[in-house]
Amino acid sequence: MIRQPVTGSPMKPTEKTLALPRQATDVSQFFIDITEAYLLFEGSILHLLNKLPAYTPEQILLESKKLGRQRVQLSILDDQMLEIIELAGAELARTHLVHDYRVAFAKASMASNNLYQKLLSVWAILQDESTNSM
Repeated sequence: MIRQPVTGSPMKPTEKTLALPRQATDVSQFFIDITEAYLLFEGSILHLLNKLPAYTPEQILLESKKLGRQRVQLSILDDQMLEIIELAGAELARTHLVHDYRVAFAKASMASNNLYQKLLSVWAILQDESTNSM
């Protein structure tokens, strides 16, 4: 465990948090949680990709905003992870925990790129339809 500086307000013992500055961080659990978060993010993207043809532009916008909020949360976790690795040392980077995280990160990144490409093609189709209907 890595002890982080004590700051901020006290937490209720029943609340699950990830690497808040007030707590000692269970490194293994943190990596399990961040890996799971990336896999859930990938699942959300794949769900949107599957539903995309049936969604209205408004629904696509709403789902995209949800994904954006998830991505912000993942960015915060990434920053915390980098701090943990810096404190723990290079040997942590060679563990299965980091490997699993990297795989989940890569899968989420590929799904994000696929969604981006699909959204570009939907946007092009909508542009063509609006041009042809004039």
